[in-house]
Formats: sequence, structure tokens, C-alpha cells
Amino acid sequence: MSFEGNGKAKKHFRIMEKGDIIWAKDTNAHFHPIVYLEEIDDKSFKACILSHKDKHNNYKMEKKHLCIVDENGNNYQFQYDNTHLVINYSFIKMNEWIEKDPQIVGRLTDEGIQFVEMLIPQTPIYCPLPIFLIKKIYINN
Repeated sequence: MSFEGNGKAKKHFRIMEKGDIIWAKDTNAHFHPIVYLEEIDDKSFKACILSHKDKHNNYKMEKKHLCIVDENGNNYQFQYDNTHLVINYSFIKMNEWIEKDPQIVGRLTDEGIQFVEMLIPQTPIYCPLPIFLIKKIYINN
């Protein structure tokens, strides 16, 4: 694992920065957008997820929490649309869950990153299955 001088983690795939929004490879099983937060090791990273649902203590975000355009002035695919932060969990996501060259579909603003870091648990949980299955199997929620 190597780090560039600007604090970005360089992995076996595209360089991701804190606040980048991506999709899992299998969007049928993992249908929530993933927010990259930080590298854990060369096989995993810490992340949180976004949702459109106002339930399970999900916390409504604001337009100011999401960037509209990328550094080239192109609109991000993922835009604010009744977006909620799933605040009960932060996750250990395996690199294999995402493409080797994941498309960055959105990005949190600096204020959005602060918002997320203030609300989600600092210690991530390992979640080998989609969270809705974990809850259904183990929590009956």
C-alpha cells in the first residue's frame, strides 16, 4: 500500500478520496450508494451508506452536503434527492465489492464529510452481507 503526498490512498484500483460516492459491483445485492471514508488496509476500507428512506434513524442530509459538479465541471451522476445518511453504522467494505476502477458517481462537500463524521459510529463493523440481510437474519428488524 502506498500513500501519495496529498494524503490520498492509492490502492489496486483508482485513487479514492474521503467523501467519494461509488456503487458496489453487485447493485442488486448492494443497492445503496457507498461513501468512501478511509482505507483500513490493502483489502478493505471504511465506508457509510446513503439511502432515500426516512426510517431506521436515517438522518436527512441537505443539498449543501453533496457536490453538484466534479473538478472538470461535469455534473455528478449522484445528486441530492431526499438523500439520507444511514447513521447507525459505519462499515468495513472489502475492496472486492467494488470495481477495480470504480466510477466516482458523486462526492460529499467538506461540510458533508463533517456531517457524516459527526453522526456515524467511528468504529466500523464488518458486514459480509448487505445490511438489510444482516438485520433480517440476526436482528429481526
